[in-house]
Amino acid sequence: MAENKMEMDPEVLRTTARKVETSAGDVRKELKRFTSVIEGLSSTWSSEVKDRFLQNYQKDRAALLEMAEQYTEVAEGLLGIADELEQTEEEISSQIRAAAKS
Repeated sequence: MAENKMEMDPEVLRTTARKVETSAGDVRKELKRFTSVIEGLSSTWSSEVKDRFLQNYQKDRAALLEMAEQYTEVAEGLLGIADELEQTEEEISSQIRAAAKS
């Protein structure tokens, strides 16, 4: 019979949260860089193609910023879970120690 067991390590959760937050920062950084490049082109590029490109870019940019925000929320959630897990483990350990002393 297969055993249903779930293991979570608070430190693994924190490491994952840092990686996710780094990814969110990377997305924001690249968007700033790309926006700077586009702004540089804006003064020399004018056409209907440019207008369509900028419309599409604004939509894509908004979606990517939302994704970065969701990454940040996920990272915060993972950190919260790690803290709760450690607190629960400590409470259980304290109860076991107290019961062992009785």
